[in-house]
Amino acid sequence: MPSAEPGVLTTFRTDREALAQAAEEDGLTVSELTRIAVADFLERRRQAEPALPSLALLSARGKLRTLEELELEAITFAIEHCRDNMSLVAQSLGIGRSTLYRKINKRGRPP
Repeated sequence: MPSAEPGVLTTFRTDREALAQAAEEDGLTVSELTRIAVADFLERRRQAEPALPSLALLSARGKLRTLEELELEAITFAIEHCRDNMSLVAQSLGIGRSTLYRKINKRGRPP
């Protein structure tokens, strides 16, 4: 059995005891109790996951951003995400390395 942090086990035991009591009071079956517990666990896990990065299509003033602005933001994100591995950046963006360098040189290296 995999080991867990003490806080996780305490929370699990507390939740399990509360669910068992609620099931007994409401006349739930073990199957129903398990379904509820799994759904609750998955919802908590979903809420705890960090939001994925997204590209804002609108400016702060509510106007559409230009393709050049969006492209620069995408390149900047890719460089950070790929830890300055320009071959991986180009591959991830679906462009050649020379195209990537040309776009960077045209606008200056992203911050």
